[in-house]
Amino acid sequence: MSNIRQGKVPPLAVSYGFKYPEKPNCLATLNDLEERLVSLRIPFIPAHWSQEKSRVCAEIRQFGFPTNFLTLSAAENHWFDLIKHLVFIRENRILTESEFEAMTTTSRNDLISKDPVICALYFEHKAKEFWNTFSCKEGPFGYFKITHFYKRTEFQQLGSPHFPVLLWLEGAPRFDGTNAREVEKFIDTLITCSGGHPFSQVHIHKHTFTCLKKTRRQDNEYCRFNISFFPMDQTRILLPLALDDEQRDPEKFQKSVNF
Repeated sequence: MSNIRQGKVPPLAVSYGFKYPEKPNCLATLNDLEERLVSLRIPFIPAHWSQEKSRVCAEIRQFGFPTNFLTLSAAENHWFDLIKHLVFIRENRILTESEFEAMTTTSRNDLISKDPVICALYFEHKAKEFWNTFSCKEGPFGYFKITHFYKRTEFQQLGSPHFPVLLWLEGAPRFDGTNAREVEKFIDTLITCSGGHPFSQVHIHKHTFTCLKKTRRQDNEYCRFNISFFPMDQTRILLPLALDDEQRDPEKFQKSVNF
């Protein structure tokens, strides 16, 4: 039974309560065929994502595997211009930077939750500016031109927009088993693990309840992404050992994972 028949339409991040709006009267008399046609055009429901999945598979068949994967997430709590605008709308006053720094996280979240549409539009504008930066030669990808991309819009648990993105870059090397060093150099031009950059703090993450899991036999927690990783002095592409390799030992591998 479709979401429309159940009286539901996708949540539009109107509030953080994740409540479905009431079913519009114009959808009350739709038959099965009309419901299916309408469902394809409504974001964030199974029919929509099924169509998007087919689109991504078609792009991979046509353009090959994507070169890069990145995510763009909204950080409304840290955006002074946005909070300043929200304060002006709600309280009709100009917020100063010192007042912004003194605001608590709770007060900022309260402003954001009351105007989710403005926050989403603000982030969309920022995302468009990101694409302008990505597309220029002075951008983070340099002379590797973005030829194709796929962007998926999601609203996470807190109601903030989130963009997972697949990128296809022109001139990027593709790993074929013999050009490991070439691909490693390419990776180093786009990605770094150095913590010396002044903006590196925003890319440092901590374990959360979404990544920490508990084992059945023991009461200790572990990260489902197996983080933290063993450090290396340089970028390396690690290939699995052959099945007949004498160094292949599943028990030793499991011990290293559980270390």
